[in-house]
This record gives sequence, structure tokens and C-alpha cells, in this order.
Amino acid sequence: MQALRSFTTAIQEKGKLTIPRQLRVLRDLDKGRAVSLIPVGDAMIVIPGRPALDGGRRRMRRILRESGLTVADMIAGTGREREGVFKELYGRKNR
Repeated sequence: MQALRSFTTAIQEKGKLTIPRQLRVLRDLDKGRAVSLIPVGDAMIVIPGRPALDGGRRRMRRILRESGLTVADMIAGTGREREGVFKELYGRKNR
């Protein structure tokens, strides 16, 4: 594994950010490659591609929109669903 080293760059016109060549080569970031920016506290993580969660999140939003349910409805239903699964697995209600 290569030693960690920080790089400094500047935000350009229209928010463009240049990733130093050494990092682009190291992480196989060719022109046009999608990256995800994830805010973490005062920092930001840059991940090549899209995290798998993005697809799941989009599907959940679509399901909620199509069903007319809200997030609160879905959360309320998880308790009932969990009780049903527990009873199915263990033959009794969860305490």
C-alpha cells in the first residue's frame, strides 16, 4: 500500500475541482468517470463511481412515491413487520 499523502488543489470557475494527476493515475480516474462526493463533518470523501446505496435509495423513493406512503408510514410499519418475522421464526412475540 502506498503511503498517505495529502494534496492541495483549488476550486476553479463553475465549481470545477482538479484532482492531481498522481491521484487520478493511482485511482484510475479517467476523463468523464463519475465520482461521488460524500460530506463527512468538515471533510469530503471522493469515491470513484456511485455507492451501491444510491441505487437502493432511488428505488425506495420511487416505491414510496408510487405507493403514496410516507417515510413515517414505512417506519411505523417496520415494528409490525419485525414482530411478524420474530413470531414466524421463534413461534412467539418479541418482548
